[in-house]
Amino acid sequence: MRIYTSLLFAVFAVSLFPGCGEKYALSRVTGTVTYQGKPLETGTLIFEPEQGRSGTAEIKDGQIVNVSTFKANDGVTPGNVRVAVSSVRVTGQREVRGEKNPNETYKVDVTESVIPTKYNTVQTSGLTYTINRGRNEIRIDLQ
Repeated sequence: MRIYTSLLFAVFAVSLFPGCGEKYALSRVTGTVTYQGKPLETGTLIFEPEQGRSGTAEIKDGQIVNVSTFKANDGVTPGNVRVAVSSVRVTGQREVRGEKNPNETYKVDVTESVIPTKYNTVQTSGLTYTINRGRNEIRIDLQ
């Protein structure tokens, strides 16, 4: 009886944690991101599901990597998702004054978007995908 009670408690406890159990099952996503037919060198993706927590991923040499929602490389929420893509390059630096101490200055990078800025938010990107349970491979072609 003690083993049965311990097992029942363990199953109940696991069901309380997000990311565990069938309700919070996450899906693996791999694939490519291109801009004007060429692999996008670097960038960031946001996956916003209809329900549940948004996930993120990195773009490295045109490949979708490090897809995460709750912890590193755990995947994204399955279902219909809207996607945002951001990719910037450093074009220089500028000096700014400190907010608390205007006598202090420091340098910050000046960046510009490599892709049209409409892709930077899920509201304007027009990118939607269906993420199925399990493994998914998607192709994001930006114009």
